[in-house]
Amino acid sequence: MFDFDNFPFHERDFETPLFKDVADFVSQEARPHIFVNKLRDRHQSHHVLARRGRPSRELGIPEVGSAISAFEFAAANGLWKDIHVTIDFARMGAHEPAEVQQVLNRWLRCLAEWCREQGIPCAYTYSVEMSASYEYHAHVAVHVPGDSECSGRRLRTKFRKWNRGYTGRRGPHVAKAIKVRGGSEASELGHWIVFSYLVKGFDRTAVLCSGRNSPDGHDVRLGDIIAKSYRDPGPVAVSRRISVSNSLGPARRAIGVPTGLEDRLAQEPDTNWSGFDFERTAPMSAEERLTPFKWKPVHKPFRSTFEDGIYDVRRLYPVCFYEHVTRLHLSPVNEVANDDNHDDHYDLTEALRSLDVD
Repeated sequence: MFDFDNFPFHERDFETPLFKDVADFVSQEARPHIFVNKLRDRHQSHHVLARRGRPSRELGIPEVGSAISAFEFAAANGLWKDIHVTIDFARMGAHEPAEVQQVLNRWLRCLAEWCREQGIPCAYTYSVEMSASYEYHAHVAVHVPGDSECSGRRLRTKFRKWNRGYTGRRGPHVAKAIKVRGGSEASELGHWIVFSYLVKGFDRTAVLCSGRNSPDGHDVRLGDIIAKSYRDPGPVAVSRRISVSNSLGPARRAIGVPTGLEDRLAQEPDTNWSGFDFERTAPMSAEERLTPFKWKPVHKPFRSTFEDGIYDVRRLYPVCFYEHVTRLHLSPVNEVANDDNHDDHYDLTEALRSLDVD
């Protein structure tokens, strides 16, 4: 029964008015399979009003699903995207959607070239939003190896310097047009914090799982699996509100590794058995013995936890991130409780005898 005497109201609860029932206000302990607690915002949450009759362009289930799948795919291959880049298009003279898209595409092409020069995979995810003044900006999660991972090359330091001089290489220098946040070393926790920030403009009405099939009998909404409170993204009119790099897209997930990491694929003999004569008894010729054996990569498609229909945040995210957000301790899933009545050696014969089964 709900405890009305300890009704935990928070200021942020009134910033998102679409609550369906009283279960949305219970404590994190009461609903451990979703994020009741949220990551703290450094800035006051704002609401962008629709302009010219256009509603805010929120992220739906397919868009968030694509993003979380790309982040999980990157994490599975050690490509931590904990570098957070913010691009202020207004400072760069881009105000209309076409101008914004052009500036963003140019920066992404330059990013891909910079990654090629450094010999690292180009892996990113971006999300475009509008400010309260209806100006566009983009948040980009980028993979850059930690300074200790690249043999003293300090790529993260180079990346910050590269972004500081980006506008100056294309015209007059524009201060604070591009901001880069992130530590000098890769962080799994930071990887998922940046993801949460990119998808904070989610569809508050989207339902992932109905109450009939949820653990506690209440709907699981899209916002329940996102660790950030809702922020109005505004009426974004660019072609792609959110997008992932090709290196982490569906085509690469079908292969099993991101672009540039093909050497991680297992190999198998490249033999065309359809033309093989199994009844042949003659020994191999000298020419055949000298022919090098051919190998081909084995594709092992990657399916994310979200794509498998799992919406429990205890399984969607790593333990460190879940505990950081919820402030709860997550016990190992496969941990077996060893009490005094637990018998580790189950005697099947004795069990059958007790049931009078021969």
